[in-house]
Amino acid sequence: RLSDFRGDRNVVLAFFPHLDACLNQQDPFVQVALDRFDGVNTQVLGISVDSVPCLTAWAESLGGIT
Repeated sequence: RLSDFRGDRNVVLAFFPHLDACLNQQDPFVQVALDRFDGVNTQVLGISVDSVPCLTAWAESLGGIT
């Protein structure tokens, strides 16, 4: 729950596009800048309407995401 982060950390909500049409896109900005977010006590939460198999294929196409 988003309320679990209240008062503990900053939160960035990252909305991802419909992925099955764009599996070859580059790393999302949050993955590239994750160390920066950690450095300012910020948790990044990804939100997508895609299915788990689609998200898994997308993550694998990027070599994995954290």
